Amino acid sequence: MEVGDVFNKHFINPQVDIVSEEEIKIVKDYEITATPTLLFLAPDGQVINKASGYQSQQELLALTRGMKVEGKPVCE
Repeated sequence: MEVGDVFNKHFINPQVDIVSEEEIKIVKDYEITATPTLLFLAPDGQVINKASGYQSQQELLALTRGMKVEGKPVCE
């Protein structure tokens, strides 16, 4: 399975450039210290997984395995 297929099926995938005041708030709130950073958030905004820096296809897919929200798997 391709990374794009998994991410498009199971996640909302916004891209944020960290230059505006609102976006700088995101950097502070989620303690982003490097770019790129991937945040996997539950509907309530809680971080369920986070990764910084380059990720290979295998690493990106591994990030999604075992993730749960309210006890339910995000990806099956």
